Amino acid sequence: MARVSEHQIEEIRRRADIVEVVGRVVPLRRAGRAQVGLCPFHQEKTPSFHVNPDRQIFKCFGCGKGGDVVKFVMEYHGVEFVEALRLLADQAGIQIQFEIGGSEEPKGLREQLFAINAFAADWFRRALIDEHAGAIAREYLHRRGVDPEMSRRFGLGFAPDSWDDLADALRAKGFTAERAADAGVLVKSDKGTYYARFRGRLMFPIRNTAGKVIAFSGRTLIAGEKAKYINSSESRIFTKGQNFYGLDLAVDGIRRANRAILCEGNLDVIMLHQYGFTESLAALGTALTEEHVRRLLRSTNNVFLVFDADEAGQKAMERAMDLFANTDVEPRCVILSAGDDPDSFLRREGADAFAARVAAAPTVIEFVVNRAFAAQTADATGRAKAVNALVPALARIHNAVLQSTWIRQVAERARVSEAAIRHEMRTLRRPRPEAAGASRPDTRETPRADAEKGILKLMINHPRFAFTFDEDRLIDLFTRPDLKQLASLVVERCLESQDDRDMRVAELVGSLEDSELQDEIAGWAMDEDRIDEADADLAYAEFGRRLATEFAKRRFDAVADELERARRDGNEGREMELMVEKRRLRARIDELAREGSVVS
Repeated sequence: MARVSEHQIEEIRRRADIVEVVGRVVPLRRAGRAQVGLCPFHQEKTPSFHVNPDRQIFKCFGCGKGGDVVKFVMEYHGVEFVEALRLLADQAGIQIQFEIGGSEEPKGLREQLFAINAFAADWFRRALIDEHAGAIAREYLHRRGVDPEMSRRFGLGFAPDSWDDLADALRAKGFTAERAADAGVLVKSDKGTYYARFRGRLMFPIRNTAGKVIAFSGRTLIAGEKAKYINSSESRIFTKGQNFYGLDLAVDGIRRANRAILCEGNLDVIMLHQYGFTESLAALGTALTEEHVRRLLRSTNNVFLVFDADEAGQKAMERAMDLFANTDVEPRCVILSAGDDPDSFLRREGADAFAARVAAAPTVIEFVVNRAFAAQTADATGRAKAVNALVPALARIHNAVLQSTWIRQVAERARVSEAAIRHEMRTLRRPRPEAAGASRPDTRETPRADAEKGILKLMINHPRFAFTFDEDRLIDLFTRPDLKQLASLVVERCLESQDDRDMRVAELVGSLEDSELQDEIAGWAMDEDRIDEADADLAYAEFGRRLATEFAKRRFDAVADELERARRDGNEGREMELMVEKRRLRARIDELAREGSVVS
């Protein structure tokens, strides 16, 4: 699997100034040492989004998001880590060297593929607006009610019914047929010649969040053609199961509406945008995938599915339930009338009627349950069949509370016991899927967790304390595994740098895989949310005292329990030892309480 070296990751971070990167999409103004603006990740009227140029991090004190420049690109564009690095590398003029068993990606390959697709998109666009060549495609768009402005915004084009014209145009521009085949716009024949993949088709460019064309989807305009839609072949820049149609134009709409409307067809997406639902997009490929879901949930937890009202569309809804079952997100189903899709519904009923359907949309689970019961008779046999059909779906619900709620509702509707449904679920003998990503430790706030976070925040802003922290072995008093790991990383970086004055926070944040910790650390590092140097020594002593107090209290409780067991067992020798230790711990807790001072 391809990976980028740590050395090159750090080079990209150094070259990509966060103020410049953020400033391209967020208007910023100076406020003290920071730059502030309206957060791009949630709606607000008063700026709470801060960018620190010295530490190369961002933090929104409204929605909580924070991190380094790579994290910003990941969140803003909805891409994975490597793709964010690629976007930053392109902007900085850096050629990424991939480590793949010692080999590298061919130099400039991605740039060539992007250039070929950009040329093809322009060629298709010119063919569409050509008075004669594009007449059939323009007539089709007019018949479907697509405004010329929407056609321009989505970059629609037309591929003439020719085997050679595009290939000739690419060669004339200096592109090789081999590379054009790699990009997916040409196909190599058995005889070794190259011809156009798309012929006689309305062309839909597929673009990434940076607006670059990564592939095409073509809708046939030729009667009798078997394949209604075909896509570019997969390439170094395009994977069907990971990409969406319309994502580049939906990103801002998703943020503003804090929801995504996911539909099936390219024209559905265009018409939804035309009617004002700019948070709409469509999955590419034959079906929604786990990767689609994962990428979508990077932008919003509110997902509305709008699939066709036919049998295939209804089954697609059920498959979507399985994909979202491993998350804590409940997508909703926008129910349309039989025979309708978003395109036909909007043109007949209008935007207000569609908005009402969205507002009334049930959750996918609710939809699946209703459909199962509607498909059967109302007698005992029919109700049993409905329950049996629902058992696999209920078993796949990850959230225990949600699962219990639906088991109870299904049991009441079927007039059976919850125990009977749970029995059937157990007979499936399927292991419960884990939640997307690693299971998180218990992060509920306790006095100990507050102290652990407090001393970490102190070390990040005042790295000189990392040395004392290491000598005092305070890490042994941590109980939260994620914070203990972070403490170890902070100390390690400080000791390696031998610098007691500066912490390279952007590098620290970038080295973490936990997105929530990245958000939190970015907040800790901002000037607006830190302990002054004058109070730092007192704060360190106070946080250390809290950790020691919580440790002593936990040990005191454990000794008290063990003492009770020793008394029940009649073990007088062990009882005496434990009584001495209990008195010692009580004295230590009292001593720490007297030493206490409050740090606000």
